[in-house]
Amino acid sequence: MALGATMFRFAIDVSNVDRGVYASDEIVVARHPSESDALMLARVLAWAIEYEPTIQLGRGIAFPDEPGVFVADDTGGMRLWIEVGAPAAERVHKAAKLCATVKIYAHRDLELVLGGLRGKKIHRGGQIPVIGLQPLVQQLEPLLDRRNVWNVTVNEGIIYVDTGRGSMEFTPESVPIDS
Repeated sequence: MALGATMFRFAIDVSNVDRGVYASDEIVVARHPSESDALMLARVLAWAIEYEPTIQLGRGIAFPDEPGVFVADDTGGMRLWIEVGAPAAERVHKAAKLCATVKIYAHRDLELVLGGLRGKKIHRGGQIPVIGLQPLVQQLEPLLDRRNVWNVTVNEGIIYVDTGRGSMEFTPESVPIDS
């Protein structure tokens, strides 16, 4: 018998001072059995950092044609496509052809993720940032519960996360694929 998804709930207050975005929202994340906590946390962080009212989480790794996080436009197309983890170059190339803005949030070593993408054919690779979250994800993993209440603040490029059980700050490194 196949294992089902594990449900995680997040109530998140977002204060993105850099973009002038302030909101409170709740999401339920269905973590597929083959998805790590680290990858799921990176998806949630990408959602919070890039938050806007129409942002959505993709349905996860069980749906390989969807981004991890996205913002649809008024026509039903994608305005923002966010890959999370270490996506294949072919996947990023396809995303860049379909969507004007593509970003990658990495939960693993940034250089390892970039190494799998550099030198490959990727449409507009120099315009696609790879944002490293590994140290922040590692700090959050032991604080993960099935029900989570977070405050996420972005100010002058620094990410502050308060989980109620711990607070941390992190300045992510962002490197374009073709740098």
